[in-house]
Amino acid sequence: EMPYCSIFTGAQPAFLATTLPEQAWGMGFMSRSILVWGTPPPRRSIFAASEIDLKLQADLIHDLKIIFNSHGWMKWTTPAQRLYDSWWVDHGGIPIPKHKRLAMGYNGRREVQILKLSMIYALAEINTTQEHLFVDQHHVAEAIKTLLEVESQMVHIFNEMAATGAMVAMEDVIDQVRNRSAENKDMPEA
Repeated sequence: EMPYCSIFTGAQPAFLATTLPEQAWGMGFMSRSILVWGTPPPRRSIFAASEIDLKLQADLIHDLKIIFNSHGWMKWTTPAQRLYDSWWVDHGGIPIPKHKRLAMGYNGRREVQILKLSMIYALAEINTTQEHLFVDQHHVAEAIKTLLEVESQMVHIFNEMAATGAMVAMEDVIDQVRNRSAENKDMPEA
């Protein structure tokens, strides 16, 4: 009746820096995106034997089937509503990210991010598709904690993007100089 689509994807900051114009950060898609800064995986030998955890694999498949088949309205318990209202309505969702790219549109959509994350935490706990879909206080608390942790790391993404953007601009200038030199053409006045 009222479908909602979520996308889970990955991209390197360098890709974002070279494909998205600055204005994109205040518009629809990127202002609705939660950017997660990943840490590099630990170094491991490619020769070391690794075993597949078959129980974990079976549990994941089981859980994904339940989540896939879950549908309907999610109800919020009164304690969940109170915590949400306290954090968002009464206190303004503090701390508010200060980075200019987040201030362009993302900050105005943080309310929806908390709602989505709360529902994800609630879905992660259901055991059968027959259960009622409830968001409880601890789901909202985990959602707030996760969002604040992720937001505190977003600056790393933007810093890497800025470095990439500066490098790309410098490479463009160097390429122009090389091309003009090879063609024996004068460089235009700056």
